[in-house]
Amino acid sequence: KAISFTMLHHILLAAAALFGVFTILVIYRLIRPTVLSYPWPKDEDEYVGDKGKKVILAGSYNPPHYGHLAMLAYLAERYGEAIAVIGVNATKKYDVTPEQRAELIRKMVSAEKIQGKIRVEGECCCQTSLNAYTYIPDQ
Repeated sequence: KAISFTMLHHILLAAAALFGVFTILVIYRLIRPTVLSYPWPKDEDEYVGDKGKKVILAGSYNPPHYGHLAMLAYLAERYGEAIAVIGVNATKKYDVTPEQRAELIRKMVSAEKIQGKIRVEGECCCQTSLNAYTYIPDQ
């Protein structure tokens, strides 16, 4: 059965309206994204299943700063333990070694009195694929 011109016209109008609504929703999300601002909300009921877990926050920490410390503290509070993993990109120049950056983070954690929940471990680096290095924890 052939589609009449009127039916085709209604189908095209519906498709255009649907496309318009979709476009408006995408633009709205681009203009007003959902942002979780710092300090993060503390809804303890939401975290019940997360407690007791260990999480890793990987980064170059070059240099370590209080933003890193705030993220580590949040993760440690939410999950129970956060492990800082020092990444090394072989194509970048660093002013300090991964070991020195790890020691700086340890001192920052100690000064903020949040040790025990945040760990920075390691004494060596190993090369991985893509010519990047990862700070490997001691065992």
